[in-house]
Amino acid sequence: MDQLKVKDRILENISSSVKKLQSYFAACEDETPAIRNHDRVLQRLCEHLDHALLYGLQDISSGYWVLVLHFTRREVVRQVDELQHIATNLGRSKNTIFTAFLRTHPHSWSVLWAT
Repeated sequence: MDQLKVKDRILENISSSVKKLQSYFAACEDETPAIRNHDRVLQRLCEHLDHALLYGLQDISSGYWVLVLHFTRREVVRQVDELQHIATNLGRSKNTIFTAFLRTHPHSWSVLWAT
């Protein structure tokens, strides 16, 4: 598969996941929906964002942790570093995306992407 098709596929997957997440919020008009770590829609979106961030890296074995360090608060970096079940920078990278969604209000992400 050529590079342009791979990139387009990654973007289509992100778009589809965002739309599914927005639909979830639209269905919960009267209440603030809670998204938990076991929600498949959120897991798929995080996976697609991870693919997008890994795409094009020369060394994907290290992940994008080095980049994340530049825009992540120190206490978050410290918390991720202290996780004993994550031993690689690739794992730290993936954990940071998922944690970002769980610690912030996911509705604000869906509103941002809707505009």
